[in-house]
Amino acid sequence: MTIANKLRAGGQYEPVIIENDEEKVAFAREEGYKVIRADGSNAKLVADIYKADNIAAMLTLKSSDIDNIYFILNAKSVHSDAVIYARMNQHNLRRQYLATGVNGVLEPYDVVDSKALAYLQRHHEENKKGIIFFGYTHKSKHLCQMLRKEDIEVTIYETESERYEGAKRDGFVNVVQVDEEQHEYLEHMKLLKGYIVVCAMTEDALNVYYTISLRSGGFEEEIVALSDSKD
Repeated sequence: MTIANKLRAGGQYEPVIIENDEEKVAFAREEGYKVIRADGSNAKLVADIYKADNIAAMLTLKSSDIDNIYFILNAKSVHSDAVIYARMNQHNLRRQYLATGVNGVLEPYDVVDSKALAYLQRHHEENKKGIIFFGYTHKSKHLCQMLRKEDIEVTIYETESERYEGAKRDGFVNVVQVDEEQHEYLEHMKLLKGYIVVCAMTEDALNVYYTISLRSGGFEEEIVALSDSKD
């Protein structure tokens, strides 16, 4: 949405949105954009839109790296000269992206990680306490690993078994699996003083939920959220 707004404001290019979600399609049309309602990974769609010979570039900006990589491979197989830029969510997948022949990679979490790392380092220096993460996700993995390299204690609370096991495999010791329907962890959390909590769940609604849960459970320390959305 941000990139589309900037392209339209620049006046040089006309953004066209490919989207399959009905609600997002309606919103984009209300904003005045041309929208093709379709699955972006459809090979016939890519072939059809290139027939007009008026495409400067394609951008695949999903929060799923698998979806982005699949789109690039699909589009390049149909139109090998297609210019494609992609959003990369997990920086350890750069090799896979480059192998697709993508023309450029945007890594939004590079900026977020740098700012967040400096902020959390400063908090640690002032309070001499570790950092608590809710969610070992594409938003927080690299940040957790950078903090560990700085010898800052990281504790991870995770709801999904796969991500819980992933944090363990990546060498994190203080990993707690949380049941969303149970709130025993709140009794422990409210006793912690000087700690900071970083909510980094995949969905912003879950960040809001855990922030409210922590506050209602008596946790009075600072809470920071990592969001994919300006809203």
